[in-house]
Amino acid sequence: PRGLWAIETANANSWKALKKAVLSRSRADVIIAQETKLLSESSLLTAQRQARELGWSPTLSMAHRTAQYHGSGGNAILARKGIGIAPIPDTVIRADLRHRLQASWVGGICKGGIYILSIYLKDDEGLSETNMYILEQAAIYIKALKGPWIIAGDWNLEPHLLTAANWLNMV
Repeated sequence: PRGLWAIETANANSWKALKKAVLSRSRADVIIAQETKLLSESSLLTAQRQARELGWSPTLSMAHRTAQYHGSGGNAILARKGIGIAPIPDTVIRADLRHRLQASWVGGICKGGIYILSIYLKDDEGLSETNMYILEQAAIYIKALKGPWIIAGDWNLEPHLLTAANWLNMV
């Protein structure tokens, strides 16, 4: 009613939980989610269909298979139906990080649209070598963007370990 945009971020721990607890209830314009754990093309297509049925236009990334029936990561960026959204080509984000870092362009919020990023760092590792690698690659990507951006994620870090200023200065 005030002409403002609402963005919601969630780590629902699975697509099923995200769909039930967030997508079906949210009044946001954009949702940024981590840990969808979608492991196959068919589950990705099913999730896209389910999101559309609930009034969302989705961009999704596949999780990394860790065991026969388990996965790690996977992200979702969803815009309310009627708001333009487009995934950033897979070639931009390194293949080994696509289950932990996802980017999409959303045609709203400001003139020319905005880039939305979802990041999922490894749990219980703090600023480990792996998490530093993910953050470095995200910083490289962000610095190359031509336009405004928002990043949300499951940072899995103590708040004092990482500030936006020192993270962007890492690269």
